[in-house]
Amino acid sequence: MGEVRDAAAVREADLSSRATARESDMKMEMEVRAAEAASQRTAREEAEVAAARAWSAEEKAASEARGAQAECGAALTRAAVAEVECGRARGDAAAAHMSLEAARAEIPALRATAAEAANALQAARRELLSVEADLRA
Repeated sequence: MGEVRDAAAVREADLSSRATARESDMKMEMEVRAAEAASQRTAREEAEVAAARAWSAEEKAASEARGAQAECGAALTRAAVAEVECGRARGDAAAAHMSLEAARAEIPALRATAAEAANALQAARRELLSVEADLRA
């Protein structure tokens, strides 16, 4: 019976050492998996942060684009107003030029009328002098 006991003890020692080795292997495998999970968790968190930054940058860019569009619209409005004012100024200048040309065209007639009036005045003065001379005589 001693041999059976020894064989049982050897068998038990062998099973115990196998169980210990298997337990050690399982612990190492669990540690590796836990490290992988932690690494994946960290990568996921970093990806989430990067995604949040990208979304924020996109929102900022969209906001800046809306601001630029508003500025562009305002500039186009100012340009249209300036173009209308320029057209009015051109029209006013053309009207003033036409008035000037019309006034220039009237100058010879006005000079002729002034000359006729001066001649008529001189004739009237001569007639007055003649009438006064007749009255004195």
